Amino acid sequence: MEQEQALVEDVRLLLVGYLLLQRRSADQILARYDVGEHELTRLLARLDRLRIIELQPGNRVRTLVAPNFRWCDDGPLEHLFETLVRDTFFASEFSAPGEIEQFLYGMLSDEAIEHINTKIRQLAEDYVSASQRDRMV
Repeated sequence: MEQEQALVEDVRLLLVGYLLLQRRSADQILARYDVGEHELTRLLARLDRLRIIELQPGNRVRTLVAPNFRWCDDGPLEHLFETLVRDTFFASEFSAPGEIEQFLYGMLSDEAIEHINTKIRQLAEDYVSASQRDRMV
């Protein structure tokens, strides 16, 4: 919970942490984002103290958290997601190529719910695999 609170209190720390979990290097972050070397080093050191990464010489990092980690139920990251991401997501008209919106309703048996949850977990694994493949391109 302490890690999550620190991340939501500093959006740049959250961004750098996210990028590192997505296997971006410090050099890639410096080249693409508006962050200076001194600030990046400070953020990396903070992530190291939070035990999200292990900072190594030359600003290399070893992540200590899986890229598809789950945040704490009712924790700071979940609240941030709810207030920022969901509001933005649901403000979309879902009309751009590749966007889809689908709301379904109905009553399901426990067996059907477990079947759907299994498929959702598999879809999440497929998403992580596709994301990892895309990073290598």
